[in-house]
Amino acid sequence: MNKIEKIGTLVLILIALAGIVSNMFAGQTVVNVNTATRAELMELKGIGKVKSKRIIAGRPFAHIDSLICVSGIGPKTLAKIYPFVTVQDSIQTHIHQEGE
Repeated sequence: MNKIEKIGTLVLILIALAGIVSNMFAGQTVVNVNTATRAELMELKGIGKVKSKRIIAGRPFAHIDSLICVSGIGPKTLAKIYPFVTVQDSIQTHIHQEGE
């Protein structure tokens, strides 16, 4: 296989991976752990009744990484939910910062 064929194959692999990643996150919403209801928190993979209650009790969180301090949330659970959680509303924060 020459360089051009290798590059073409690599491009096809990258396009396929992009489609897979896109499908994985389709329909997923980002949950603000500081304002979400218990039901909204429970929509996150690995977060059930007990962990959602603990998250609410531990509010407010300054950083997503702070969720590791919640009993029952370890590195694996945090890694699963990380792309789907936030600690602030980025739109409101952006508007607030511009208005100052």
